[in-house]
Amino acid sequence: MLLTLLDGAGPLYLRLSEALRLAIRDGRLRPGDRLPGTRSLATELGVSRTAVLMAYAQLDSEGVTFSRVGQGTFVQHLDAGAGAGAPAARPSAPAAQLPMPLSRSALLARENLPEPAAAPAVEEAGIIDLASVRTVQDERGYRQWHKAVADAVHARDAAPMPEGIESLRRAVADHLREDRGVVVDPADVLVVNGIHQARDMIGRLLVDPGTVVGIGDPGYRGVRSIFAAQGATLVPCAMDGDGFDIARHAAELDGAAALYLMPDHHFPTGARMTLERRQAVLDWAGRRATYLVEDDFDAEHRFNVRTIPPLLALDTGGRVIYIGNFARMYFPFLRLAFVVVPARLRPYLRALKWLADRGSGTLVQQAMARYIASGDYARNLRRLGTPLQRRRKALMDALGRHLKGAVRFQARDDSGNLLLHFPALPADRTASLLAAGLRHGVCLYSGAGYFLRPCPHVTVLLRYLGVEESRLVEAVRRMARAYRETCAATAPAPRRRTG
Repeated sequence: MLLTLLDGAGPLYLRLSEALRLAIRDGRLRPGDRLPGTRSLATELGVSRTAVLMAYAQLDSEGVTFSRVGQGTFVQHLDAGAGAGAPAARPSAPAAQLPMPLSRSALLARENLPEPAAAPAVEEAGIIDLASVRTVQDERGYRQWHKAVADAVHARDAAPMPEGIESLRRAVADHLREDRGVVVDPADVLVVNGIHQARDMIGRLLVDPGTVVGIGDPGYRGVRSIFAAQGATLVPCAMDGDGFDIARHAAELDGAAALYLMPDHHFPTGARMTLERRQAVLDWAGRRATYLVEDDFDAEHRFNVRTIPPLLALDTGGRVIYIGNFARMYFPFLRLAFVVVPARLRPYLRALKWLADRGSGTLVQQAMARYIASGDYARNLRRLGTPLQRRRKALMDALGRHLKGAVRFQARDDSGNLLLHFPALPADRTASLLAAGLRHGVCLYSGAGYFLRPCPHVTVLLRYLGVEESRLVEAVRRMARAYRETCAATAPAPRRRTG
């Protein structure tokens, strides 16, 4: 019926919204009913998903339907008392008087907004929480930072500029040379408001609707959502213990405009690309019109491994766009990050930053420049790294004792996070394991949401940065009991012998 009503003149989304409106009026869709998913309806009708998204948004704006994030779009209850929890009906106007106000980019952004993470169910005293995000900073670090801010307050104001103040860009260039072995011109450094803005601006720089972008799988949901909202066609690339492997994915990445990589510490797996693989992906990109976005997320957590040069240090063809941040796990009060871009891209990214906000706040930039130049920033990272190493060792030892052979992981260095795989438990047992964990006194967080291609078995992300060593050992002991309980409930009942 909908297909017949789509015939005629006028914008396709208006014809589709009118067909749905008629289905609601004649009772085929009743108040409270959930409309079909946008993907499935677009496939059924043979139209673009964008047209369906626009039609749904049109009905929402008229008050004919209402939406709930993560649940879908529903037919509005015309009687405010007819359905509990539904918004009161709003008077509608003819579609011709209501032009569609939203861009395709806005529709895609809404569609790709990640589900809000459920709050950990830590309700009772004594439960060890390995699910909550924590940041760590000691009193000495806070005092040092407060002094840097006070000095910046009393200093002469620096003129705001889109690319960031010169003193911070110079301090970043010095830090990269000393810590990462990368020689960059301060003019190639762009200061941004946090690592998420860096990712968004790079997406705006490189992505048009249909642009092919390769990303690690599993991977950070925010990165995935940014590129999907900008219309990219995402190619998920499986990770192994040696990180991203271009030889494995070259065929499906043919024609890709960009690869988004975390070579030094891939989140959430913790895998590190070998030097051979780094050189291979640079050689591959050098033969194509492909940029490599190197996200050096959590690069500061390299306390017990040999340093491998970042892609930026190995790049000779201007293919690498490098993102760095200021140890956000240790400095939660900072909303600063930086991008190092090839010279030919510099004016374009600078223009995008100018359009976004004219430049990041100068006070925090001045304070950070002083903090780095004084040497306190590097000393603070080394000092805070010591307890993190102890916690990781305690965690690894406990896993070896209590869950040996039952779990596997890829991380080789310290990060405060560890993605654990439970190959013996199918993915549909995730909720059972998490519930069993709570019964045994440990709160766990599912890793399923980080996979673009669903993982067939249970994964959990352990966030251990803020948990003391003794508590980590006890947490693993409790997790092992929860795992055995879940396995016992999953195993098929023994067959009875007959005769």
